[in-house]
Amino acid sequence: LIAIATIAGSPSGVVTINEIALMTVTEQWLPIENAYEERLLDRLTRMREKMVKGLRFELLRTQPLANVILPEHRPLARVLYIVPQGADESFEAALREMIDARPDMSAWIWRTGEAEMPPLTV
Repeated sequence: LIAIATIAGSPSGVVTINEIALMTVTEQWLPIENAYEERLLDRLTRMREKMVKGLRFELLRTQPLANVILPEHRPLARVLYIVPQGADESFEAALREMIDARPDMSAWIWRTGEAEMPPLTV
């Protein structure tokens, strides 16, 4: 867990925190959203894969996210998606749209409510 804060000091020497934000990260300081993403990043780190970690800036949790991109995967770069348990049809439709929009990349999907993590090598 890492924290970032804005602080202020008064003339009397009292220091106060004005704002604070917390973020969970892996041992390698990669930001994670949940335990599934932590497992995925741990596996990729042990495989020493070059990766680009997706972040959810202003994207609702009800919308899909490209959790990780493996830019050097061959024959096509690979996008890794984690589908949370209980994802609805609108989530699945948006995911299909994202995948269809990038025919230059292969998709790997982990539906966490259905099975263990699929193999990463193919």
